[in-house]
Amino acid sequence: WRAAGFYQGDPWDVMSEVLVIAILWAACALFSHRWPMLGGACLGLSMLTGFKLAHQAGHNAGVFQPANWPSENIHFALRTFIGNTLAGVDIFWWAKVHKIHHRYTMSQRDWQMPRSPEILPICAWDEASLANFLQQSPYLGSLLRFQEVFWLPMLLVSGKPYLSWTSYARGIADADENDHGLLTRKLALAAHYVLIAFAAWGWVWRKAGDVKRSRRLMGVVWWSLACLAVASTITPMFFFNHIQTGVSSTTEADHKVSQMCHTVSYDISLPLQQHFVPVDHHIEHHIAPKIPDENLHRIAADIERLAQRHGLPYRVESLTEAMWKHTMILAGVPRNRIGGAVIPALAAIVVAVAARIVVVLHRAPRGYESLPQPVPSSLEK
Repeated sequence: WRAAGFYQGDPWDVMSEVLVIAILWAACALFSHRWPMLGGACLGLSMLTGFKLAHQAGHNAGVFQPANWPSENIHFALRTFIGNTLAGVDIFWWAKVHKIHHRYTMSQRDWQMPRSPEILPICAWDEASLANFLQQSPYLGSLLRFQEVFWLPMLLVSGKPYLSWTSYARGIADADENDHGLLTRKLALAAHYVLIAFAAWGWVWRKAGDVKRSRRLMGVVWWSLACLAVASTITPMFFFNHIQTGVSSTTEADHKVSQMCHTVSYDISLPLQQHFVPVDHHIEHHIAPKIPDENLHRIAADIERLAQRHGLPYRVESLTEAMWKHTMILAGVPRNRIGGAVIPALAAIVVAVAARIVVVLHRAPRGYESLPQPVPSSLEK
């Protein structure tokens, strides 16, 4: 593979990803004030493309190999901009923990992945874990009683913010003050959210200046939710490359057989999907993490033949299929659905809906106000 040049990156492929990000930002600026959810989704897609670039930069793979850049400072600045500013994750913390993930995939040492059958308080696919959590946290666990319905929305709301906050709390806040470029990393990560706030203000709030404030505010809310939900798909993408294979009992570092057994690749079937999935050939990536994304398909046949020769699994499935199977597993976990805080939660939902109906009826014009007023006759005048 090295002799064939597969470890060398293609600058034009990286430029195509940058072009996709620029087009998505332009689309966000164009659509956000009229269709806030479409504009927010465009910005979220640009973050997924940023994650794709940040993943390669974190591995120092392909174009991002330090030897390809004239100085260490330029290489540091590039990685910081791509990871911290474009993707919103401290790339140096992520590279550190992701290296551990590669060395001990799905084992007890791999703390990037769930090391037990649960992602609490999002979901749990083990009866004992779920029952214990519901007993200890009845109010927080209300939605887990119907986890097959709520797990994905909860993950899409919390995934990106949690990843970003964790990278700051564990990667920047806990770092040594003498670490190289610590202030730059902080400012670059803050710039990510400054850009989001600027987009929300300039492209949703300010451009819709002729609309009522309440409608503009709702536009900003829907825009933010769409952006967050699309960007947060990075979390299920990452999880479902591994978690359905179960926990690995191997504790040996860089155990390639274990990595093949506990890694799943994605089937890319939609147009342009390769720009938004960080690594679709994920099995190949775990076997040769220094090969850039654009060359992984070239070694796919070799890896598949190797798996067949040694009787190892080579799993390829779509992300939607993986999420549906997980939903069915969550639905089959026994639990007490009615109990704890479920009734108060349902009552709160009913009260909220009733309050909304009252507000709508209060704002609606009265019946007599909508009737045409009689024109006074000449005698009445």
